[in-house]
Amino acid sequence: MDKKVVENKIRRSVKQVHDRNQKRLDKKTTSFISLRIQYNLSIRNQKTNEEFQISDIENYMDESPVALIGGPGAGKSTLLLKMAVQLSEKNLDNCAAMIPIYVQCGLLSSYDRLEDEIHLSGYSEEEKKYLWENGKLCLLFDGINEAVNVEMGKLLRDVVNLSEEYPECRYVINCRAIEFPIWASYYFEPYSILPVKDEQIRTQFCKEFGDVTGEKYYTELINSSHNYLFELCKNPLLLSLVIRIISQSMDSIEEFSFSRIKGKGDIYREFCRSLIQHELKKIKRERESYFEIIRDRLFTTLAYYMQANNKVYISREEMEVVIRNMPYGKGRETDYIKFISSSSSGEKSLWYREIAEDVIKSSFFNLHLLETKESVYISFIHQSFQEFYAGKYMAGNNTVHDKKYVEYLLTMHNRRNWDSIEFSCSLDSTNTIIKYVMIYAIINEDTDALILFAKCIDGNESLKNNCAIVEDCCIWLLDAFKYWNVAYKYELIYAAEKLLSYVGTDFPERLIEDVKYFSDKYAGEYLLTEYPESMDFSQLKQVIIEDNDSAKMNAIYTLGKRKWARQDVEVVRDYLFTLIAECIADQKEQAVKALKNLIENNTSLNINDNMYQTLINIVKNKNETARTRTYTLNILAEIGKPNAINVLMDYLKDKTNPYRDSASWSLQELVLHVKKNESSQEYIRDFYYTCLINESDDQTGMYSKGNLVYTLSKLESGRLINPIKEWLSTQKEAYVQEDGINAIGCLGGINEVDYLIPFTRSEDPVIRAKAYKGLVDIGYELSESELERIKNDRYSIVNIIIMKYIKRNEADENKLELKELMNLSEDNNKSEIFSQNYENVNNVVNYNC
Repeated sequence: MDKKVVENKIRRSVKQVHDRNQKRLDKKTTSFISLRIQYNLSIRNQKTNEEFQISDIENYMDESPVALIGGPGAGKSTLLLKMAVQLSEKNLDNCAAMIPIYVQCGLLSSYDRLEDEIHLSGYSEEEKKYLWENGKLCLLFDGINEAVNVEMGKLLRDVVNLSEEYPECRYVINCRAIEFPIWASYYFEPYSILPVKDEQIRTQFCKEFGDVTGEKYYTELINSSHNYLFELCKNPLLLSLVIRIISQSMDSIEEFSFSRIKGKGDIYREFCRSLIQHELKKIKRERESYFEIIRDRLFTTLAYYMQANNKVYISREEMEVVIRNMPYGKGRETDYIKFISSSSSGEKSLWYREIAEDVIKSSFFNLHLLETKESVYISFIHQSFQEFYAGKYMAGNNTVHDKKYVEYLLTMHNRRNWDSIEFSCSLDSTNTIIKYVMIYAIINEDTDALILFAKCIDGNESLKNNCAIVEDCCIWLLDAFKYWNVAYKYELIYAAEKLLSYVGTDFPERLIEDVKYFSDKYAGEYLLTEYPESMDFSQLKQVIIEDNDSAKMNAIYTLGKRKWARQDVEVVRDYLFTLIAECIADQKEQAVKALKNLIENNTSLNINDNMYQTLINIVKNKNETARTRTYTLNILAEIGKPNAINVLMDYLKDKTNPYRDSASWSLQELVLHVKKNESSQEYIRDFYYTCLINESDDQTGMYSKGNLVYTLSKLESGRLINPIKEWLSTQKEAYVQEDGINAIGCLGGINEVDYLIPFTRSEDPVIRAKAYKGLVDIGYELSESELERIKNDRYSIVNIIIMKYIKRNEADENKLELKELMNLSEDNNKSEIFSQNYENVNNVVNYNC
């Protein structure tokens, strides 16, 4: 191999790549959805908090691999292209140049080796090896979250593997923040794309509309009633769309008011409307005016189909199949098809191909002609437009009252669909879809769907102002955190806390306090995420030693969550005890919590006597933090040794100990798992009842009472039902009454109906719900008037009783195939109005009967 020849090739490649990427960048930044503002955005290193301009590329490229992370429309793709152009500009005449290779991940095929997908045309195999081994390549992976044919986790790991095999090359990815796994932060240097600055927004308004008008709009935007919109405009794409909406209104002499925009969905709706009006002004051909008849139905159908298939790009051939098979109306839509059929240009042209051509010419789509693929690919001008139109499909008149469309996306368990569902909620003025999300979450006890329910509210001004929906969401988030058997799901409490600002003035104060209590007890400041299996113990240990606090906590959490090989599990156990012994507060708390998970996930793990005594000492030591002690109580329950019973009983009896509700829970678990005779069980029941009636009346005592009475129901303390009822009559705290009513429902029989019925009229919605649930569980037949009252209750936690408990035995419909769900069928368009062209057929014979 002649090295000089290769270096000349590299220079030519850099020039070619520069010209190609500059054209891409110019096209992107001069389009009608761009303000070129992405050039001035800053990025922040998530680990060091250092800020950079994209022009300071040399300051962070050595930290390869790098991840640019941001929300939809934050400028991720533009920044990546800008980076590619800057790299090539710096190296146009440099023999040691790097060739920037821009990879659109959404168009990647399935592969055996990622290296084979990096196409280096014009180079021999020997020359390619030289490029890789000598660091002549900078690989830029655009939209790693958009990959369809490759699982994103695998793609991320393969990029990391490439960086380890060829460490002299450089690697940059971009990814949506909501889809970027926290574990990847260990392998990639993560940079957040920062929002548009306030002064940049003002400057942009003045640049677009002049100083006076621009200042007027800026002032109106930042006033209190539109402050939510100001926050949205810190996203460069949304800012651009808002400015285009205003411009279109001014061109049409239409008075614009920010009051028209209540959320992100309104921005897209108004922009799409203005873009269509702009296109209509340019129409010269009759066929293009006919296209308006079908535009909305076609765009929404394509968008939902692509979204439900996890696609950002669709081939021309597949799009034609959707167009041919989608259901059309019997009115003007079929008139349009008929018109296209009768006016098709060329003997070989089919009506659906003609429509596909109109789609491609529309301003809403981009065309991708790839050298490495035979087919032409089409995408929406931005992924967020696909998500908007998919949301519009679900919120359409023909689909909004059918929950299957939303549920189809929810059952994919992919946060990539969250924005589409958010859009559908914002476009649905009836609030039907947001209720579908809620009901799906509740019936399936799906905590992710419940968090999405909260996210849909938080991102929409109208929903935030709907106290009933906000309050329902808060109650369910709390109920899920307490009862849905998903340990340490911190996001539930984070979401509930965030919504507390929007509850009504008559929302029960005690529920607000419950959210705050559990947040303080369990959530802390860390949202924990497990690192992947590819990180072994030594790597996790290195993170704990060297990295930032958040990364340390994730690594410690991972030690406990994993099922370890037999030769490793004791090493991990010993290391956790080392962290506990170091007594660094946050680390110690997390190490204790991880130890509980480790024992739970590795059932054969042995805790020797010295270790066990260490745990006993933590529980007894009042100088330990409250969280450390309460997590240790849970460990003792998990270990399950009978001699811990007395330790837990002593903790529970001492009214100076914090979080006694955790001691009650731990003792309950221990007693239920330890094989004891009935007399000892009776002793424990009596002990619980004694603790119950002697518990303090402060906050800690209140939560302890709730758990104590709940435990009595778990211990099947049927003989104590009358004393419990007598005790309950003296309790005024709603939290205690909630668990007490729940216990009566569990322990009692049909004879307790008269006791429970008065609680169905409680002012507290959760108490009403538990009372109705108890009645259903003991076999009481609700009357028509009671069913009506449940149905009309203000809170869904009450009226869901009808669906979740009374109808729980009804079989759900099986999930439909996507084509069946959307009614995409070849049988749709066999009507005689559709002109058929027959290809490769010499003679067509009609047989008339």
